[in-house]
Amino acid sequence: MYTTGTFRGIKMIQSYIIDEIHKIRQDYAKRFDNDLHAMCQDAMRKQGRKNRRVIPANPKSIQDK
Repeated sequence: MYTTGTFRGIKMIQSYIIDEIHKIRQDYAKRFDNDLHAMCQDAMRKQGRKNRRVIPANPKSIQDK
């Protein structure tokens, strides 16, 4: 049920839920051959399909008043 390990000297307990999340993330990355740009494009496409606001990759900077 739980796996243990250390990270930078800190003992960590990892549950099966975290293991499952890591597997889902790895499978998703594998679908895009670990191409971060392609994964971001997919995420933005999915946001647009669900009538959600898509934040542009290069948002305008806020200028000092």
